[in-house]
Amino acid sequence: ELAAGSTQLILERDAAIVSLVVQVGAEKDIKSGSGWSAVVYYTHHGSVEMLESLLAAGADINATADADRSHRGTTALMWAAYMNRTAHLQTLLKYLPKRDMRDAAGKTALDYAKGFGHTESVRLLSAPAP
Repeated sequence: ELAAGSTQLILERDAAIVSLVVQVGAEKDIKSGSGWSAVVYYTHHGSVEMLESLLAAGADINATADADRSHRGTTALMWAAYMNRTAHLQTLLKYLPKRDMRDAAGKTALDYAKGFGHTESVRLLSAPAP
C-alpha cells in the first residue's frame, strides 16, 4: 500500500509523533500514491491512538481509499467493520461518520460487518448515532 507518494503522516508509526506532525501542519487528508488516506490507513494498520490524534485534528472521517478496484470507495468505517476492529470502530463512531456511505460495490460498513458475521461490529453500527 505504501507506494511512492506516501506522506510522512502515513509512514509514521508512533501516536505522539502523529500528533506532533499534525500540529506542525501536515496535510491530514492527502492520499498516498496508492490511494490511501491517513484515516483509512490508520484504521487498517495503525493504533487507536494514532487514529484518535488524526481525527481530533480534523481529518476527513469520510475520506475514501481508492487503492484498487476491490477497495475503491471504502471508508475507514468500512475497514473497521470488515476487519472487526471494534476499538477503531468505536473511535470512528465518536466523530460521527456517514454510516450510509457505499463503496464501489454498493456496500456500507454495516454490510461488511454483517457479511463477515462480526456481531460486535454489527451491534456498534446498528446503535443510534448520538
